Amino acid sequence: MYSRFVTNPLNGLDDGSFFKKGFYYIVKLASIGVAIWGFYLIFASMFGDAGYFKSLKGMEIWPLIRSLLFFLSNIVISAMAVMWLTSVLWKRSEEFKEVDYNGVPLIIPRFIKLFGQLVAVVFVTVSVTYASAHIFVANPGVYMPLEDIYKAIMNNPINEIPRVQGFIESLPKLSMNIGEVNGFGHYMNDFFFDGAIWNIVKGLILAFINLAVFYFIAEIFEIVIYFLIRKQLFK
Repeated sequence: MYSRFVTNPLNGLDDGSFFKKGFYYIVKLASIGVAIWGFYLIFASMFGDAGYFKSLKGMEIWPLIRSLLFFLSNIVISAMAVMWLTSVLWKRSEEFKEVDYNGVPLIIPRFIKLFGQLVAVVFVTVSVTYASAHIFVANPGVYMPLEDIYKAIMNNPINEIPRVQGFIESLPKLSMNIGEVNGFGHYMNDFFFDGAIWNIVKGLILAFINLAVFYFIAEIFEIVIYFLIRKQLFK
Protein backbone atom coordinates (compact mmCIF):
# COMPACT_ATOMS: atom_id res chain seq x y z
CA MET A 1 0.00 0.00 0.00
CA TYR A 2 2.78 2.40 0.99
CA SER A 3 4.74 1.57 -2.15
CA ARG A 4 1.68 2.00 -4.37
CA PHE A 5 0.48 5.35 -3.02
CA VAL A 6 3.73 6.96 -1.86
CA THR A 7 6.92 5.39 -3.25
CA ASN A 8 5.77 4.81 -6.85
CA PRO A 9 4.18 8.27 -7.31
CA LEU A 10 7.28 9.97 -5.86
CA ASN A 11 9.56 7.91 -8.12
CA GLY A 12 7.34 8.94 -11.03
CA LEU A 13 7.81 12.60 -10.13
CA ASP A 14 11.57 12.20 -9.87
CA ASP A 15 12.12 10.32 -13.13
CA GLY A 16 9.53 12.37 -15.05
CA SER A 17 7.21 9.49 -15.91
CA PHE A 18 4.40 11.16 -13.94
CA PHE A 19 4.57 14.27 -16.14
CA LYS A 20 5.05 12.30 -19.36
CA LYS A 21 1.93 10.25 -18.64
CA GLY A 22 0.03 13.32 -17.45
CA PHE A 23 0.71 15.37 -20.57
CA TYR A 24 0.12 12.30 -22.73
CA TYR A 25 -3.39 11.88 -21.30
CA ILE A 26 -4.14 15.62 -21.41
CA VAL A 27 -3.33 15.91 -25.12
CA LYS A 28 -4.98 12.56 -25.88
CA LEU A 29 -8.19 13.69 -24.18
CA ALA A 30 -7.99 17.00 -26.07
CA SER A 31 -7.79 15.00 -29.29
CA ILE A 32 -10.87 12.95 -28.40
CA GLY A 33 -12.67 16.08 -27.19
CA VAL A 34 -12.03 17.93 -30.46
CA ALA A 35 -13.36 14.94 -32.43
CA ILE A 36 -16.56 14.67 -30.38
CA TRP A 37 -17.11 18.44 -30.15
CA GLY A 38 -16.34 18.97 -33.84
CA PHE A 39 -18.69 16.33 -35.24
CA TYR A 40 -21.38 17.40 -32.79
CA LEU A 41 -21.12 21.01 -34.03
CA ILE A 42 -21.22 19.92 -37.68
CA PHE A 43 -24.65 18.37 -37.14
CA ALA A 44 -26.00 20.64 -34.38
CA SER A 45 -25.34 23.76 -36.50
CA MET A 46 -27.83 22.49 -39.08
CA PHE A 47 -30.84 22.73 -36.79
CA GLY A 48 -32.50 25.07 -34.32
CA ASP A 49 -33.46 28.74 -34.57
CA ALA A 50 -29.88 29.71 -35.47
CA GLY A 51 -29.28 26.61 -37.61
CA TYR A 52 -28.47 26.47 -41.29
CA PHE A 53 -31.83 25.11 -42.46
CA LYS A 54 -33.63 27.99 -40.76
CA SER A 55 -31.62 30.43 -42.91
CA LEU A 56 -33.02 28.90 -46.11
CA LYS A 57 -36.52 30.12 -45.42
CA GLY A 58 -37.72 32.57 -48.06
CA MET A 59 -34.72 32.13 -50.39
CA GLU A 60 -35.17 32.29 -54.14
CA ILE A 61 -34.33 29.14 -56.09
CA TRP A 62 -30.89 30.10 -57.51
CA PRO A 63 -29.43 31.48 -54.25
CA LEU A 64 -30.94 28.43 -52.53
CA ILE A 65 -29.12 26.02 -54.87
CA ARG A 66 -25.82 27.89 -54.41
CA SER A 67 -26.26 27.91 -50.65
CA LEU A 68 -26.97 24.16 -50.58
CA LEU A 69 -23.90 23.42 -52.69
CA PHE A 70 -21.74 25.46 -50.30
CA PHE A 71 -23.40 23.72 -47.36
CA LEU A 72 -22.59 20.26 -48.72
CA SER A 73 -19.00 21.22 -49.53
CA ASN A 74 -18.52 22.74 -46.09
CA ILE A 75 -19.72 19.57 -44.38
CA VAL A 76 -16.85 17.75 -46.10
CA ILE A 77 -14.34 20.56 -45.36
CA SER A 78 -15.42 20.73 -41.70
CA ALA A 79 -15.24 16.95 -41.25
CA MET A 80 -11.74 16.92 -42.75
CA ALA A 81 -10.74 19.81 -40.46
CA VAL A 82 -11.94 17.89 -37.40
CA MET A 83 -10.00 14.79 -38.47
CA TRP A 84 -6.90 16.90 -39.20
CA LEU A 85 -6.97 18.65 -35.80
CA THR A 86 -7.68 15.36 -34.05
CA SER A 87 -4.81 13.63 -35.85
CA VAL A 88 -2.33 16.39 -34.95
CA LEU A 89 -3.27 16.18 -31.27
CA TRP A 90 -3.28 12.37 -31.28
CA LYS A 91 0.18 12.21 -32.91
CA ARG A 92 1.66 14.74 -30.49
CA SER A 93 0.19 12.92 -27.49
CA GLU A 94 1.93 9.71 -28.56
CA GLU A 95 5.26 11.55 -28.69
CA PHE A 96 5.09 12.34 -24.98
CA LYS A 97 5.65 8.63 -24.32
CA GLU A 98 8.56 8.38 -26.73
CA VAL A 99 10.77 11.41 -26.03
CA ASP A 100 13.19 11.68 -23.13
CA TYR A 101 12.05 13.74 -20.16
CA ASN A 102 14.30 16.75 -19.53
CA GLY A 103 12.17 18.72 -17.10
CA VAL A 104 8.80 20.50 -17.12
CA PRO A 105 10.19 23.79 -18.56
CA LEU A 106 11.31 21.97 -21.71
CA ILE A 107 7.79 20.65 -22.25
CA ILE A 108 6.52 24.22 -22.72
CA PRO A 109 8.19 24.67 -26.15
CA ARG A 110 6.48 21.48 -27.31
CA PHE A 111 3.09 23.00 -26.45
CA ILE A 112 4.01 26.29 -28.15
CA LYS A 113 4.81 24.38 -31.34
CA LEU A 114 1.60 22.37 -30.98
CA PHE A 115 -0.43 25.59 -30.76
CA GLY A 116 1.34 26.78 -33.91
CA GLN A 117 0.43 23.60 -35.75
CA LEU A 118 -3.22 23.88 -34.74
CA VAL A 119 -3.35 27.56 -35.76
CA ALA A 120 -1.87 26.63 -39.17
CA VAL A 121 -4.62 24.02 -39.64
CA VAL A 122 -7.23 26.67 -38.83
CA PHE A 123 -5.83 29.11 -41.41
CA VAL A 124 -5.77 26.48 -44.15
CA THR A 125 -9.23 25.09 -43.48
CA VAL A 126 -10.85 28.52 -43.09
CA SER A 127 -9.25 29.68 -46.34
CA VAL A 128 -10.64 26.61 -48.13
CA THR A 129 -14.08 27.28 -46.59
CA TYR A 130 -14.05 30.88 -47.83
CA ALA A 131 -12.81 29.70 -51.24
CA SER A 132 -15.77 27.31 -51.43
CA ALA A 133 -18.13 30.18 -50.54
CA HIS A 134 -16.63 32.26 -53.37
CA ILE A 135 -16.98 29.39 -55.83
CA PHE A 136 -20.69 28.99 -55.09
CA VAL A 137 -21.26 32.71 -54.42
CA ALA A 138 -22.75 31.92 -51.02
CA ASN A 139 -22.49 33.60 -47.64
CA PRO A 140 -20.03 31.52 -45.55
CA GLY A 141 -21.49 32.88 -42.34
CA VAL A 142 -24.69 30.87 -42.71
CA TYR A 143 -22.86 27.61 -41.99
CA MET A 144 -19.57 27.79 -40.08
CA PRO A 145 -20.02 24.89 -37.64
CA LEU A 146 -16.46 24.85 -36.31
CA GLU A 147 -16.30 28.56 -35.53
CA ASP A 148 -16.18 27.92 -31.76
CA ILE A 149 -13.30 25.47 -32.14
CA TYR A 150 -11.41 27.86 -34.42
CA LYS A 151 -11.86 30.70 -31.91
CA ALA A 152 -10.70 28.48 -29.03
CA ILE A 153 -7.52 27.61 -30.94
CA MET A 154 -6.84 31.18 -32.06
CA ASN A 155 -7.28 32.46 -28.48
CA ASN A 156 -4.26 30.47 -27.31
CA PRO A 157 -1.79 31.94 -24.77
CA ILE A 158 0.82 32.80 -27.43
CA ASN A 159 -1.61 34.83 -29.53
CA GLU A 160 -2.53 36.77 -26.38
CA ILE A 161 1.03 38.13 -26.07
CA PRO A 162 0.65 41.81 -27.10
CA ARG A 163 3.51 41.90 -29.62
CA VAL A 164 2.50 38.58 -31.19
CA GLN A 165 -1.13 39.69 -31.28
CA GLY A 166 -0.16 42.97 -32.93
CA PHE A 167 1.96 41.18 -35.52
CA ILE A 168 -0.79 38.70 -36.39
CA GLU A 169 -3.38 41.48 -36.67
CA SER A 170 -1.08 43.30 -39.11
CA LEU A 171 -1.10 40.34 -41.51
CA PRO A 172 -3.48 40.25 -44.51
CA LYS A 173 -6.95 38.96 -43.69
CA LEU A 174 -8.83 36.22 -45.51
CA SER A 175 -11.66 37.56 -47.62
CA MET A 176 -15.18 36.42 -46.74
CA ASN A 177 -17.02 39.23 -48.52
CA ILE A 178 -19.19 37.60 -51.17
CA GLY A 179 -20.79 40.11 -53.52
CA GLU A 180 -23.13 39.74 -56.43
CA VAL A 181 -21.56 38.38 -59.63
CA ASN A 182 -22.07 40.54 -62.70
CA GLY A 183 -21.26 38.19 -65.55
CA PHE A 184 -18.78 35.41 -66.18
CA GLY A 185 -15.78 37.74 -66.46
CA HIS A 186 -16.47 39.23 -63.04
CA TYR A 187 -16.90 35.73 -61.59
CA MET A 188 -13.54 34.55 -62.99
CA ASN A 189 -11.79 37.69 -61.72
CA ASP A 190 -13.31 37.07 -58.30
CA PHE A 191 -12.36 33.38 -58.49
CA PHE A 192 -8.66 33.99 -59.19
CA PHE A 193 -7.82 37.38 -57.68
CA ASP A 194 -10.32 38.30 -54.98
CA GLY A 195 -11.80 35.08 -53.72
CA ALA A 196 -11.27 31.37 -54.14
CA ILE A 197 -7.69 30.88 -55.36
CA TRP A 198 -6.31 33.99 -53.67
CA ASN A 199 -7.92 33.00 -50.36
CA ILE A 200 -6.23 29.59 -50.45
CA VAL A 201 -2.87 31.18 -51.32
CA LYS A 202 -3.25 33.66 -48.45
CA GLY A 203 -4.30 30.84 -46.12
CA LEU A 204 -1.15 28.85 -46.93
CA ILE A 205 1.05 31.94 -46.52
CA LEU A 206 -0.56 32.84 -43.19
CA ALA A 207 -0.23 29.24 -41.98
CA PHE A 208 3.48 29.27 -42.84
CA ILE A 209 4.12 32.66 -41.21
CA ASN A 210 2.31 31.64 -38.02
CA LEU A 211 4.19 28.34 -37.87
CA ALA A 212 7.48 30.24 -38.22
CA VAL A 213 6.48 32.67 -35.44
CA PHE A 214 5.40 29.93 -33.04
CA TYR A 215 8.49 27.81 -33.74
CA PHE A 216 10.73 30.87 -33.32
CA ILE A 217 9.18 31.63 -29.91
CA ALA A 218 9.44 27.97 -28.86
CA GLU A 219 13.08 27.68 -29.88
CA ILE A 220 14.05 30.98 -28.22
CA PHE A 221 12.37 29.71 -25.06
CA GLU A 222 14.28 26.45 -25.40
CA ILE A 223 17.62 28.22 -25.91
CA VAL A 224 17.05 30.34 -22.78
CA ILE A 225 16.20 27.27 -20.70
CA TYR A 226 19.25 25.36 -21.94
CA PHE A 227 21.41 28.40 -21.21
CA LEU A 228 20.05 28.69 -17.67
CA ILE A 229 20.65 25.03 -16.90
CA ARG A 230 24.00 25.14 -18.74
CA LYS A 231 23.14 22.24 -20.99
CA GLN A 232 24.58 21.82 -24.48
CA LEU A 233 21.88 22.60 -27.05
CA PHE A 234 23.67 21.56 -30.23
CA LYS A 235 25.96 18.53 -30.50
